[in-house]
Amino acid sequence: MLRCQPALHLKPEDQTSRGTIATFGGSEGSPDFAKARRLAEAGYDTYALFFFGMPNQQPMLSRVPLESFEEVINQVAATNDGGPLTVIGTSKGAEYAANAATRYSDDIDNLILIAPSAYSFPGLGQEQNASSWTWQGEDVEMISFQGAGFGPTATMFAQLMLAFPVAYEPVYSAAVAGAENPEAARIPIEDFDGKILAIAGGSDRMWASAEYAELIAAHHSDTELSIHPEAGHIFGAPPKLRAGQMVIDSGGSQAANEKALEDANQDLSRVLQEWHEHS
Repeated sequence: MLRCQPALHLKPEDQTSRGTIATFGGSEGSPDFAKARRLAEAGYDTYALFFFGMPNQQPMLSRVPLESFEEVINQVAATNDGGPLTVIGTSKGAEYAANAATRYSDDIDNLILIAPSAYSFPGLGQEQNASSWTWQGEDVEMISFQGAGFGPTATMFAQLMLAFPVAYEPVYSAAVAGAENPEAARIPIEDFDGKILAIAGGSDRMWASAEYAELIAAHHSDTELSIHPEAGHIFGAPPKLRAGQMVIDSGGSQAANEKALEDANQDLSRVLQEWHEHS
């Protein structure tokens, strides 16, 4: 059974481009509505989509079936004017979008991956070390956090206990370095036939998104990189973010993150105008 993806369809009164754009947020569970609204205001037919946490979906970001993207295809087909489909994903949403694109390459024309991963990682649910994704009922091969070793994991838990800002990147990077066969968990982005824009910050403290973007480009020749060396994981945001009682170190600086947002939006706007024949 497919997990239907509740959608917010933002159809502009004056559509000035061909095709459709679909947006996915990150591990917070949003559909990236703010970005979708800006795109609709700019004349793009846009869907803002959830991939977990809504009725008939996985309640948490764990073992999300990639077949759920078929619901997106069906929804878009009902309103698309025959133009291209571009999927925009941010962080875990980019991991989802890239995984879906390798399996539905005939249906997706372009990808914009913001703060992406080149690998499939564990989910963020209560079940320990379960994959974020499933395909045809089986867990998608992932990088296990068990390969991270004691040091980075102990440092992260010490940061949590002492209420220091928590950086997750060392654990993710150590897990990749300690994996017996990281290639098995790499998203096979070469199976996607469309165009890619990969946007990342070189000072990302959530995970090594700039390194992952470059790995994506190494395996997919039609990839444009938009790397911002001083920026963190979340462009336009302060480097330290409060989530409940904890503070997350997402990287960069306020000034660098704001400048990266401005520059990345220019790259995003340019490629969308090219891909969707925006008038």
